[in-house]
Amino acid sequence: MPIDRPDQFDEEALVNQVEQGEESTVDQPDSKEAIDERRQDIDPEVVKYWEKQIEILKKEVEHWKDRALRDKLTGLPNYDFFKDHIQPEIDDVADPEKKTESLGIVFIDMNGLKQINDTLGHQVADEIIIRIAQILNEQVRQTDWTARRSGDAFLVVLGGVNESKIQQAFHSFQTRVNTALAEPIMVGGQDITASVSMGFDSVLKNGEHKNWEDMAALAEERMYEAKKAFKNSQTQA
Repeated sequence: MPIDRPDQFDEEALVNQVEQGEESTVDQPDSKEAIDERRQDIDPEVVKYWEKQIEILKKEVEHWKDRALRDKLTGLPNYDFFKDHIQPEIDDVADPEKKTESLGIVFIDMNGLKQINDTLGHQVADEIIIRIAQILNEQVRQTDWTARRSGDAFLVVLGGVNESKIQQAFHSFQTRVNTALAEPIMVGGQDITASVSMGFDSVLKNGEHKNWEDMAALAEERMYEAKKAFKNSQTQA
């Protein structure tokens, strides 16, 4: 059924009226007082009903917004979330009025996932990724957070650390993760040994200001160096 629409707004007529000093015939927006006065004439139950509907819609919007920024497989924040939130945290380090002294980005990638996928199947590989995500999330501190980059790659943000201890914070996190991964992961009734390679970059309060793209790229480059060293050690073993 077609909806009745008001006549189109005649902008030229309004301009002519203003130029000639005539009073505008265009309806002006109601004042807050007028709206409140009309609202008093409405049944309170009707007002209550629509206020409840608005709250429900707000919660729905927040729910879908949250889902859009979460990785479906692991439940971690996704790469879009990371990109939206990381630069403001880096900028806080450079801000002399903020107490944040340093921040680090860890780029993490699983070793040998392709072989697991090829020999044991996609479902087992997904289960391994889920378990890796859980371990990373378990080993970060309250001031840190984890995001899934893509595939078997993750990003961890280390924050809330004195700038002289940020490197130590990375090594401590790396040790905790490697210790947790020393135990085989049980998937489909079989034990699977998993490991990861990590790269790291940081920004300091008294150091050079950086952007997140450069930091993540350098952390990824160092991760590949660590992965190469891991493969060499496996070959020599």
